[in-house]
Amino acid sequence: MKKQLGILLALFFAGASITSVNAQSAEVSPFNGRFASVELQHHSNLSGGDVLANIRKTFQKQFANVELESWLKTNDGYAIRFNTGGIDNLVFYDVKANNKGQVRYYKSNYLPADIRFQVESAYFNYDILSVQEITFNKSITYLIAIEAKKDWKIIRVSEAGMDVYKQYRKG
Repeated sequence: MKKQLGILLALFFAGASITSVNAQSAEVSPFNGRFASVELQHHSNLSGGDVLANIRKTFQKQFANVELESWLKTNDGYAIRFNTGGIDNLVFYDVKANNKGQVRYYKSNYLPADIRFQVESAYFNYDILSVQEITFNKSITYLIAIEAKKDWKIIRVSEAGMDVYKQYRKG
């Protein structure tokens, strides 16, 4: 459980840093900037080109109609940022082309109706600002940013239930 929470937090903070990079320039595509094409920095039984080709092949099978695709080398594979169907995505692959997790960033209109109802019922005085949907080990966790007049919160919804992940007071 601690390992899963650690990975979940790593995915969240990776998404948060990417979101802050996206917010810095409205004139530049949100996927431009520090996420350029990268070369494989370490090797396994496969050559760097074979690993990258294998991951690219798996990625293309899993995702269609991809726009704004960019690749980032990680310690144990690659992270690919892209947009599909109006939803920003960050997907992680290891060097064996196994999908290790995914983060989707979207507005409330893409949120599943049952999750949206659960949040709006508990926090009826709040507006939903954005959603991060984190998939890891076939488990989905939603981090939902909500705002009221005097504060905003990040609500976490998962199999375990719903709780306040973070809370902030407006200045």
